[in-house]
Amino acid sequence: MKKNIFVDEGNLGADPMLKIVPVKTPNGVEQRSVLELQVRFDVSKKKGNSYEDIGGFWAKVEQWGKRAEFNHAFLKKGCRVLVVGKLSQHPYIVQKGERQGQAATATEIEASNIALVLLGVEAITFQEKSPRTDEPADDDEADSFDDDLPI
Repeated sequence: MKKNIFVDEGNLGADPMLKIVPVKTPNGVEQRSVLELQVRFDVSKKKGNSYEDIGGFWAKVEQWGKRAEFNHAFLKKGCRVLVVGKLSQHPYIVQKGERQGQAATATEIEASNIALVLLGVEAITFQEKSPRTDEPADDDEADSFDDDLPI
């Protein structure tokens, strides 16, 4: 199984699925979050001053951990996403349909980052920052700082 760095934009073909799965670690078995997406990546070719669609491919995209949980809340079918990760391909034999019995290759991407491309987004609401709680250790320092300001 050869892995390559992958960076491209595509569209989600279905709502993402978040699963909690057991994973073996040196300390035993832990429960981890994994987000599974089906993404269609288009392939284009430059023709003069424009681009021509010459096909594309579907890939299973997985993202693990806290980012997976966060992205699950925001990504929906049809979203355009930028995927950064490791691409791998696995041979298999087609089990049903016209191509039953034929060899095929599955494309999978283990994503380190998935970003929402803002095409078609109507609005964005940002979370307010928490107020800073850093206070000067000595009240005299704060007062002396204010005295130095021109009025």
